[in-house]
Amino acid sequence: MRKLKNIGTGDIDFIKGIIDSTHKRKGEEHLPKEQTFKGRCHARVDANEDYIKSYDAAFYIDNLQSLEGTHPVLATSDKEEIKSLYSYSRTDIAKLRKEVLTTNGYANNFCPLCEINLVNTMDHFIPQTGYPLFAVHPRNLIPSCIDCNGHKSDNIIDSKGNRKYWNVYLDTPPTENYLYCNVEEVNGMPHIQFYILQGSIDDETFRLIKNTMDDDGQKMFQVYNDACGRFIVKLKNKVVDYVRKNGTIKNLEECFHAIKTDIEDYFVPNSCEDVVKRALIDSPIFQKCVEEELKDLGVAYNK
Repeated sequence: MRKLKNIGTGDIDFIKGIIDSTHKRKGEEHLPKEQTFKGRCHARVDANEDYIKSYDAAFYIDNLQSLEGTHPVLATSDKEEIKSLYSYSRTDIAKLRKEVLTTNGYANNFCPLCEINLVNTMDHFIPQTGYPLFAVHPRNLIPSCIDCNGHKSDNIIDSKGNRKYWNVYLDTPPTENYLYCNVEEVNGMPHIQFYILQGSIDDETFRLIKNTMDDDGQKMFQVYNDACGRFIVKLKNKVVDYVRKNGTIKNLEECFHAIKTDIEDYFVPNSCEDVVKRALIDSPIFQKCVEEELKDLGVAYNK
């Protein structure tokens, strides 16, 4: 997980800008301005401006959970029209996404939660279903991959009334490693089992991490599991290539040690791929898998 910058875009100005950028709807050409889709949306924003501003009031003191159950009652048609302002490809939203994903002039388009998949959607941190007035609030829109977004429930608080999920604008990932994995053998192949350890991480930070990782929460472990096959094959191919080039001057143990040194030199705490590689390179199960691959390929090496 990585933190994204909050660019401080004004909430009302941003929302009204989106309304103004919408195309005229067919059949509204001759209607008075206040009766058009744009006019109706502007009127709803004006009527609920104080409530919309309550998001930032809660956001900047890290109290988004206080918004639970506070949304004004709106007619179904009003809710649907406000929600329809959101579109992943809308110019204003695409610009926001680019700005928050860019650091020091470089865009990092990987999902800030899993850091495995590319961003392909925007997560409404507070769900637009129950809170349509926040549907295009700039601080409620979080770049995400569809897997991380799809696993998140509509509950914004836990059973104790605390904010349930990690927020990439508000929360700073700990530098201490909390993500670990074991390598198990399943049908003769390496299988990864993830787990987390608190260590010296404070209780509140670890609670949010746990809620984001667990199957009872945002199911991040499932996203990691889906990527493991790719990481296993990638590392296996790297070892095989290394042995192919160096196996006549180094024995297999020395080849594994060289790859392990490279992994440790560039290890990033809590990077799913790095955590998997570190566990694999020391695993007899993985080493056996590599030896079988070398045999199948007819690669010669010193034993």
